[in-house]
Amino acid sequence: MRDTLDAWKQKTVKLLHDTPIEVPIGAGILAVMFGVASYLHEDSKRGQIPLAFSEIGQTRFQLTTLRDIKVPPLTMYYSVTNDVAMQVFEASNLGYKWGISKAWDRDNRIAYEMEKKVDRSMRIHTQIPEYAAQMDQIAAEAAQSLAPAAAALETIKARDYSA
Repeated sequence: MRDTLDAWKQKTVKLLHDTPIEVPIGAGILAVMFGVASYLHEDSKRGQIPLAFSEIGQTRFQLTTLRDIKVPPLTMYYSVTNDVAMQVFEASNLGYKWGISKAWDRDNRIAYEMEKKVDRSMRIHTQIPEYAAQMDQIAAEAAQSLAPAAAALETIKARDYSA
């Protein structure tokens, strides 16, 4: 048995010494390493929802502060609606990012991240309750800004074009 092992060792050393086999072996090792790294990177993005906040704070600053113009009602409505949805999606994404632990399953992690979006003591940006308090007024202003377009549509529908 010992002789067989020594024979294999000599053959392996001769193969590595006499042929350029180390190049394909090295390439294979690198391919496996990069393949594993790529898989782990892609797997970490599993379940991630792309985020696109409307940056209503920047819009308010640009229009109200710099230009002394009121933010248009539809812009405000779409921005607030978008930001609320993005905060929920962000909490879900952050819940996926956390490491696996027995005490914190995914639902608990998402709930914890959502708490940050609602609890005023954890405030960083405008939070969901602040948007919720403003939403009725914002929606009413948005509907009012669409009233002329709705009236024009009704006029167009009522007109007889057959003549």
